[in-house]
Amino acid sequence: MKAKLEFKAVFHLLDLARCYNLAKSSSEGYPELTLSKKKDKDEIKFEWHGEYSSIEWIETLKKLDCTCKSDKFEFTLDSFTFYTIFNNLRYKTVELKELRNKITITYETQSIDIKKIPKRPESTLKVHDVYDVSLDTFKEAQEQHSKIPGKQGIVVFKDKHIISEDSRFRTAICVTTLKTDVYKKECTIEKKKIDTVFSITSEAFSVVSKLMKHGNKDLKVGFSKTLNGLNRVRFSSNNISIITATVSETRYGKLKTIISKATALSALSTATFEKRKLEEMLKLAQAPENDKVNLLISFSNMGNIKECTLKTDTDTFNSTIPVVSTCEFEFTVNAMFLAAIYREVKAPTEFKFDKKFPAVIIASGTEEFIIPCIYVNQHKYTIK
Repeated sequence: MKAKLEFKAVFHLLDLARCYNLAKSSSEGYPELTLSKKKDKDEIKFEWHGEYSSIEWIETLKKLDCTCKSDKFEFTLDSFTFYTIFNNLRYKTVELKELRNKITITYETQSIDIKKIPKRPESTLKVHDVYDVSLDTFKEAQEQHSKIPGKQGIVVFKDKHIISEDSRFRTAICVTTLKTDVYKKECTIEKKKIDTVFSITSEAFSVVSKLMKHGNKDLKVGFSKTLNGLNRVRFSSNNISIITATVSETRYGKLKTIISKATALSALSTATFEKRKLEEMLKLAQAPENDKVNLLISFSNMGNIKECTLKTDTDTFNSTIPVVSTCEFEFTVNAMFLAAIYREVKAPTEFKFDKKFPAVIIASGTEEFIIPCIYVNQHKYTIK
């Protein structure tokens, strides 16, 4: 039977239509979109299939504010075209009608035709559900990760930690510590034991977090292997399922040492600044600079534990602010990256230091951001 649908208000569709960009791949472009309805079911399934990821979303006719005059149907079309048209008709009543080789969209006195395309073969991928994770955990971790300036990083799921790292600029590492160790160390897939420590791109992590807000409270995490050996991880909740490729072992391997050190820091020395005052100083330090991206700023309370001197490497800014500290310190960081993270972190905020590892840990409640320090040439990292 051919599809015949009427959407009273198109904006109900837009959250789903935007998924075209989430399953996009660099080599294949925008994914295909398949809409289908089973007999005697008052719901529509939307499926996006890209090269490395796929999304499945089932929504009721009532929630879509849709009237369906077909008992069952299935058709496939270009997802970008679908989104572009409906995004421009968001407040209109639209009728969608399936013909032999096209979909006709009618609104008011106008109509638009979209060419149907063949649906790619069904995936034979076997996904094994391993454990459940609270959606609140994902939401919290994604909010923290979004504070890191760069967006080219990866997110690692390891033991009690969700670790976000911007591997392009190495601006910071964000560590979210879970209340319980919900991640199993290993699982068995097709009679083979695999390590459940895995990593995905920060973009995929953001997609999972955004879409899963439409699911229920629990999130199932499952694993699989493709024929060519590439690992896949599936996140599913209620009516939504996302399958995405894990980051290659080569890329993740380069971060293992950094991540191991980041989750095992012994930060016993601390310093606390008046948050608004330090934010003001960081803004003033950057104000006269043309090259703000590469500007470095040094912090030092050597000789006077209650007063910190801030100085840029261009010598255009030099100021002092009060500090409450358990140690004497001297360190240098990128001014722009520190400012970008610090203004997003909630007060009260504490700076922590590990004498053996050149990094500043900005901690606030359950949030921890690890910012690498510069310690070459005249720049020092000293904690006494």
